[in-house]
Amino acid sequence: MKKERFQKRIAQILSRYFAQELADAPQQPLITIQDVVTSPRGDFMKVWLSFLPTTTPFDAKAYILTTIEPHRFRIQQTIAHELRHLVRQVPKEIRFAVDDTPEKAAHIDRLIAGLQD
Repeated sequence: MKKERFQKRIAQILSRYFAQELADAPQQPLITIQDVVTSPRGDFMKVWLSFLPTTTPFDAKAYILTTIEPHRFRIQQTIAHELRHLVRQVPKEIRFAVDDTPEKAAHIDRLIAGLQD
């Protein structure tokens, strides 16, 4: 399986998992998987997430630590189960990170607006 297809398939599995398993989590935001990056050997992956919070203020990093991290082992099992016939090795280590691109873009917009004034 090609790397891009593999990463896309993992993103689909994670999206479904988050929608089903974390639906009852307190203050459940809308979670979007922005990117999945796997190591060349396929034993490590980093998942970039963005959030549309349902409450304000919302701390995405705290949400990952308190809500998503406890599910890490179950997430690994789910990925391994769903890909068992397609690949020999699935990532054994998963890291979740916040995609802060929108915040960075807003900051750049503010800087540009400040230069124009």
